[in-house]
Amino acid sequence: MADDDAEQPLKPQVSPPYNSRRRRARCHDFPVGSLIEVQTKEEDLYGVYFSATVIPPPFSPRKSGGKNSKRRLYVEYHNLLAHDDRPDRLREHVDISVVRPAPPLQEVVANGFVPNDVVDAFYMDGWWTGIVSRAVEGGERFVVTFENPPDELEFGLSTLRAHWDWVDGVWAGPEKQSEAGFVVGMKVEVWLEGGWFPATIVEDLGNGAFLVEYKDKNGASVKGEVAYLHVRPSPPIIKGRKFGKSEKVEAFFNFGWWTGMVAKKLEKNGYIVYFEQMKLDNVFDRSEMRPYMDWKDGKWFVASAPIDAMDNTPSSSTANSNNHKTKSRSASLSNNNSEVALKKHKGGEIENPNQETEVNTIEKAVAQVGRIEETDAAIPPNELPCVVDETANLPFVKRNAVWKAFESVEIFRTMPQKPHFEPLLQSKESLREGLAIACMVNFTNVVDRSCSLKINDPKCVFHDINETLSDLEGHGFDVCVVRNRMMKLVEAKEREEELVKEMEDLNDHISEHNQKKRRIEGEIRVINDHLRRLQEQLSIEEIAKANEVDEIACLQARFKEIQGRIRDVRSDFESVAARLETPPPLDGGGSCNGS
Repeated sequence: MADDDAEQPLKPQVSPPYNSRRRRARCHDFPVGSLIEVQTKEEDLYGVYFSATVIPPPFSPRKSGGKNSKRRLYVEYHNLLAHDDRPDRLREHVDISVVRPAPPLQEVVANGFVPNDVVDAFYMDGWWTGIVSRAVEGGERFVVTFENPPDELEFGLSTLRAHWDWVDGVWAGPEKQSEAGFVVGMKVEVWLEGGWFPATIVEDLGNGAFLVEYKDKNGASVKGEVAYLHVRPSPPIIKGRKFGKSEKVEAFFNFGWWTGMVAKKLEKNGYIVYFEQMKLDNVFDRSEMRPYMDWKDGKWFVASAPIDAMDNTPSSSTANSNNHKTKSRSASLSNNNSEVALKKHKGGEIENPNQETEVNTIEKAVAQVGRIEETDAAIPPNELPCVVDETANLPFVKRNAVWKAFESVEIFRTMPQKPHFEPLLQSKESLREGLAIACMVNFTNVVDRSCSLKINDPKCVFHDINETLSDLEGHGFDVCVVRNRMMKLVEAKEREEELVKEMEDLNDHISEHNQKKRRIEGEIRVINDHLRRLQEQLSIEEIAKANEVDEIACLQARFKEIQGRIRDVRSDFESVAARLETPPPLDGGGSCNGS
């Protein structure tokens, strides 16, 4: 929870007054001492702006000639610390594409805010975009609603500012986000998963939220809640529009409109569109495409000129528009600013080694040029053989003898190139030919790298090659063959990773079943032991039974013997009882009593 007693963010002191809602400024003009804001692209902090100052970079002769040196600034953050135990502020190199000037000082803050105002809230050492839901404590504090993750926090006036967007070198804002333009039943488009999906407003939920119905990637009708920032009217239909190479467009697939770049024009009305965020390309008919359009200040802005595939400078309205901005205040993040600083510091360290690699590549090319110039320095510029189209209107004059060396390179014989090097117009004229030579060397290097890839190479290597191809394509190189190869290699690697994952899952299942088998085997052993003891007991009981049977037989024999004897006794008794015996005669004829 932010409060008035929190550490106050450093605010611009030299910003010019802004008397109108839109002012034009010079793009990419950030001299040392400029007050700026840096947008982070870390997963848990995406879309957050951190206040910083441009400072002189540390002396590094190896990096001074890099091809991206003009696109990088060395900055010191106002509120991020480099270490937990020391007060020194975090410093790092950042790409100019994530930099914008410090927003103008706004008098509107003094008058407070009203519901549906889009504001920036100072939270966890950065500026997060949200919508004012209501005022509390008599208008001294405000409840701000954040869209992702859904949350509400209370802030004081000192930690809020009106939201401004830096679009094409123009400050747009502050502007109240009114929901009056969107009514129930209106056909709109909603920003989901990186694309614009046609939808219908079902209900106004209030607090800058709508319930909409749309079709997901599988074509199923679903309903979901979206914030006002992620809703826009259906764009106007532009029929018969033809698209040029490298033009920023939107293509319809998976039931949504996705932003990409025209990689190649095919026969009839077909185009190959490359999607940088998804690292894939696909073939579309012109009827499935439309110009890239941005909804800003109640008006539609249509991209009118092709863009560099790798150009992510602040001139792109996508980066800073309300509709495209992602706000994340993960609960897992600590309020300790050192944790945020460490996240950004790691990100800064990752970029520097790549820059050194590019410089080393250029140094090797320069060394090769030096050896060639020893023998061919006398060749007039107009007589130098060239790999690029001689009729092309190049932004430099070919004077270096290294162009002849490129003629003998096998890669350029099998894949002839006609680069236009138009992006070099933004560089100093004295540097353009050297940068063009570096592009040629980088093309050969990236082709060689794509041929020497191993399936167990990390995915970042594949992504780096694809990004380099996009960069070279912006200079006019034909990279379709290499990109198609990379697509197949990436698909094979992804299939291999899926199979490895499936194999690991199967191995886990096998281990699980082996554990169950061992448990069952233990139970079987217990049962067998019990059965053995029962068998022994059974044998003992059977012997006892046999003994009893023998004893019973003996007793039964005795019983029968006694029965026979009883019968004999009874028979003798009956015989004696039934027989009447005549007494013997008495002598003298006397009586039986002897009288």
